Amino acid sequence: MISKIQKWFATLYINRPLLWAFCVFLIATCIVVPLSLPFYFDGFRDFMGNVLVEAHGLLIELLFVGVFVVWLQKLGNKQLYVQMYKREINSYLGWRDEEAMYKIVAKIKKLNVKGVSKIKLTEAFLRKAHLSNANLSKSDLRAADLVNARLINTNLTQTDLRKADLRGADLRNANLKKAKLNGATLMGAIYNKKTIWPKDFDFEAHGVIYSDKKILPRF
Repeated sequence: MISKIQKWFATLYINRPLLWAFCVFLIATCIVVPLSLPFYFDGFRDFMGNVLVEAHGLLIELLFVGVFVVWLQKLGNKQLYVQMYKREINSYLGWRDEEAMYKIVAKIKKLNVKGVSKIKLTEAFLRKAHLSNANLSKSDLRAADLVNARLINTNLTQTDLRKADLRGADLRNANLKKAKLNGATLMGAIYNKKTIWPKDFDFEAHGVIYSDKKILPRF
């Protein structure tokens, strides 16, 4: 719930700053005016006292609003970077060359730093990619080329790996708890004798397909 409110405030701050400022003004007004009414009814003699009280209240408001603005700015910057990284990954989907692989891997790691793991990687070219210890939980890796990829201890919880090419993929030293492959969808994924599955993981029960076809070079 809190994360949704944070995301809503960040989106409002980025896309509609004037509306955001008006909302802050309304909230501040609703707080300050009711608290100040008793002082206004005391008469003109207490006017200066009321002014001082309001001034102190304004200082406190400025402090809290300043902290709030800094927090929102930081949250907004995070959202901007997340959107930018995801757009860059999308621009490389479908490319089948080493440069695309390196660019995608770099952006995955940057998104992980921002706390993001759910990434669209459909048909991504990740051949020989070093993704050990990466967090790809709930990511979409359908039909991704993960030939000879290093996926040691990679978090693949609830990851969609349908029709992914896992020939030669390295998942050694991993098990269901450690590699978090529980919940992963592997129906139609391809593997070969060089694929190293997590220890004690019953991959055959997940609908994977064995292939002894020669791995074609990248385009």
